[in-house]
Amino acid sequence: MGSLGIRQTRKSFSLLALRRRDRLSFCALAGAVFLGCFFLSSAPLQAQVPEMEPGILLPGEARARALEDLAALDRCREPGPRVSPALLLQQLRSQYLLAVDSREALEPAQTLLAALARTSWASSPDGRPLVQGYRGALLALEARHGFWPSSRIRDLREGFRLLDAQIAAAPNHVEVRYLRLMSAAFLPGIFGRGEIVQEDLEMLARQLPRSSNSLPERTWTLMADAVQALLLDRRPTLGRQVAPDFQRSRSSARVAAIPLLPTGCPASDS
Repeated sequence: MGSLGIRQTRKSFSLLALRRRDRLSFCALAGAVFLGCFFLSSAPLQAQVPEMEPGILLPGEARARALEDLAALDRCREPGPRVSPALLLQQLRSQYLLAVDSREALEPAQTLLAALARTSWASSPDGRPLVQGYRGALLALEARHGFWPSSRIRDLREGFRLLDAQIAAAPNHVEVRYLRLMSAAFLPGIFGRGEIVQEDLEMLARQLPRSSNSLPERTWTLMADAVQALLLDRRPTLGRQVAPDFQRSRSSARVAAIPLLPTGCPASDS
């Protein structure tokens, strides 16, 4: 073989090796999504059962409550195209929790989000962060439940783009912080979200106990359960420090929290 043939052969092998590295890098990333997107699973909560603070619900109990809430909210919903944003938002909150572990529950959550986005409230200062935050969180769940690695990576990146933008605009928004934390807490390190997860966890450890009167008791309690379980796992010292704050807030939430069901709904909030 002449020198020209040797150079061409080496070039071909170099290109082949480069393509192979690219494929391996992509496969590693795709594999990380496939394996790592068990984020939001019940395993981290179940692992903490021996150390659970009193009052924290296990994942199965939380899902059962979400189903109860959806049933009550469905009974409250009036026939016809016009539904109050407050009712749609609370249905979305409960449906989001179910969609964490169920692909079948994701489509109803997306339908509720679309209906909420069509209301005038969605473009208000109160509505915009929540609509965009849930849009980002549902994209993260789309990545969790998806099949094609490239689509899953695209959905995850877009979901975090939306969540990050809302936190940048409103850094003290507790519910959007919670959505971002839950969307990233169990991702592998390759995604580079570790510092942001710690930032969100610390912020919620301090601020969530102070917000128990601004959310329905069931919603606040489920958020507090998840944050406290993560604190026990990731930041046990901080978790013990703020445990009395959470316990006091659990008591006050029973009295001061806004109702689960909108005013005038015939169903009772039990």
